[in-house]
Parts: sequence; C-alpha cells; structure tokens
Amino acid sequence: MQLFRLLAEKQEGEKVRIVPADMLAPSQLRKAAGMLAEGCRFGLALIPRGEGWSFALCSTAEDVRPAAQQLNQRFGGKAGGPRDMVQGVLASGSVAEMRALLEAFVP
Repeated sequence: MQLFRLLAEKQEGEKVRIVPADMLAPSQLRKAAGMLAEGCRFGLALIPRGEGWSFALCSTAEDVRPAAQQLNQRFGGKAGGPRDMVQGVLASGSVAEMRALLEAFVP
C-alpha cells in the first residue's frame, strides 16, 4: 500500500485520480479507491486483469453510479455498488480514455 500512496500523491490537486496498480491485492481495491477519492471528485483504482481491469470507483462528493455505468458501457464492463463506491470489471480501456470519460462528469 505504501507504493500506492506515493502514486496517489503524484496526482495531488487533480479532480480525477486514477492509479493502475498491479501491486494491490483484490481485497485492497475498495480501500485504495477510497484513499484516492479524498480531496477530489473521483478516485479510480485499477488492477490489471487479462486484457482489462478490476476496478473500484469512489467519491466522497458525487454519486458514482452514472459514471460507472458509462465506464461499463464504453469498456465492456460489469459493476455495482452504492452511490459512493462501485466495484467491478472492465474488458478493455486505457487509463487516458477512462480519465477523459470521468472528467466529463466533473463540472
């Protein structure tokens, strides 16, 4: 988790923070997304999974479900969860594409 914290700190001041991290265990995904979301609109933690990703999307200010629905539609995903945290899998997608999609939800 220490390396993850350092990667997250590099995005200080960003409205959308995304960290792809193969050093995370799946059980740490939700916690990592929560850490990313502190002080921004969306925090997206990603773990590589074949051609796609396991992900957790979190926000302390927004309902993440509409954004997660768009991620699912665009990148062949499946996810669910409450308004502040959605977890699931995506079949494809680059970090840049996901950032652009999530930034469209940020005023």
